[in-house]
Amino acid sequence: RGNGYAWVSAPPIEREVFSEENGWTIESVSQEGIIDMRGEYVVPLQEESAEEGYSGEYFGGRDTGIITLGTLAFSVADGVLLPEKWEYLPWIDHKSTLVAAYGEDDTEMGFVDRRSGEVIIDFLYSVSNVKFCEGYVLLTNAEDGGYNLINEAGQAFILPDGYELDWCSGFSEGLMPIYSTESGLYGFCDQEGTLKIEAIFEAVDAFREGYASICVNGIWGHIDKTGNIIVPPMFDSEAYRFENGLAVLHGENEDMVISP
Repeated sequence: RGNGYAWVSAPPIEREVFSEENGWTIESVSQEGIIDMRGEYVVPLQEESAEEGYSGEYFGGRDTGIITLGTLAFSVADGVLLPEKWEYLPWIDHKSTLVAAYGEDDTEMGFVDRRSGEVIIDFLYSVSNVKFCEGYVLLTNAEDGGYNLINEAGQAFILPDGYELDWCSGFSEGLMPIYSTESGLYGFCDQEGTLKIEAIFEAVDAFREGYASICVNGIWGHIDKTGNIIVPPMFDSEAYRFENGLAVLHGENEDMVISP
């Protein structure tokens, strides 16, 4: 598979199974495992197929992620077979040592060390999404769609007074969008919890290559990391993030490619 490991399939085995409809019958069951380049099993043969993660064939990427097979999980980067007692989830980041998992009751989520399977953050969360961002974990609550932001030790991030996480993409380039409960506008804070860019924008996007798109009076432009406007708001639809020094702005009648 290009990362030193390969899925293998052994000849199927036959076993007796019982159902009320058919009574005892013979069922053919396939077996799959994962081997390394020496032909040794790193994940023993399982009577289930390997799951495909949302990021390629493995959760978190081909060379850095987690392979799941049956009830087992294998950390590719660390060469470690993780404990079978957790149900591992497809939320992982190659820069983090954490991987999301359900606890033994399969109802609440926590995080375990991808190298040892040791519980690092207790199984306390009911979430619909997880995002790793620059040493923090952004959790989207399953019940109300709200957010919790914790560091990789499980400690809650403290926001500036009067601010909350309304729409949030987490930290990007050291800054994070936050929402003023008084004005209903957006600004940015740093990883110390200090307000760095005043909440004066109707909407914002995350920083990319030192710039973020912002909305004023329904019109979009860009600011730099000091809050200075570098592209005056001029287009009706959201400005795209910078990539390789360029960004695209879409208007009703024309599009524009800009550089800062």
